[in-house]
Amino acid sequence: MIAEYTLNAKDVRGMMLDVMERHLSMKTEGYRSTTNETFNLLLKAVAEGSSLEAVCADSCGAMDSNTLREQLNSTLEVSGLRQQEVEMNAARRAGSGY
Repeated sequence: MIAEYTLNAKDVRGMMLDVMERHLSMKTEGYRSTTNETFNLLLKAVAEGSSLEAVCADSCGAMDSNTLREQLNSTLEVSGLRQQEVEMNAARRAGSGY
């Protein structure tokens, strides 16, 4: 039996970016970084089971790992941990609806 609809990696990445953008308040706009680029690099690291260092090195200079870490550290503050948890859980629930 051939499935009527199939997902490919591009479709899944697009769905995940959509869910992340709708549910996470994390913004990493900077000189060499955008929120979209940050999300793409994080998704790539998760998908490959890789480090931020390796993913940034593979991305042909889009953003270096130190810039990515700096952006993440500035937006993911410890004082906002509870709110971040609520947002992540909402994104997780929304992603299960696909």
